[in-house]
Amino acid sequence: MASSMCRLILGLLAGTAAAQPSSLRIWATDSFVDGVQESLKPVIADIVCSIPMSRVLDGDSIKEGPVEIVVNDFKLSNCVVHDFTVRDEQGGIMISIAGLSANTWGSTIARQADCSFMCSGPLDAKFTADMRDSNIAMVINLESYHGKPIVNVRSISTDIHLSNICLLYTSPSPRDGLL
Repeated sequence: MASSMCRLILGLLAGTAAAQPSSLRIWATDSFVDGVQESLKPVIADIVCSIPMSRVLDGDSIKEGPVEIVVNDFKLSNCVVHDFTVRDEQGGIMISIAGLSANTWGSTIARQADCSFMCSGPLDAKFTADMRDSNIAMVINLESYHGKPIVNVRSISTDIHLSNICLLYTSPSPRDGLL
């Protein structure tokens, strides 16, 4: 993990040229690597918060009882990373994040699931929710643009847990009002 961590640090500090050191050797104690990893948690959290999650979850749906919810837009803020590991992966660096917490919001389409008779139309809804104890694994490449590091996410997999979900929608029935 130490060499992958050094590659990540050098890439974030100086761009691609430093991300691929051919003859650089770094010896570091476990406590040094642990300290560096702890100080990188906010940086990794910022990277995760900047991922366009709408593209990751594009068209994913959740069935909850008689309702099916399709995610249109999904954003993160106030990301906190509790633990992460870094390792070399073919064509990039694999970052596995465990215990991700964040505030989420976005938009969905809610409709009756498995309805065949007297079905109501789909409802556009906005939502907010708390994300807790979620996991994300991603393979990134580090590149530079005008000497500044750029993080490109090549692949990503998620295990997202939401709680305190609040849906806000306008009911199609005028007597229901705003729910």
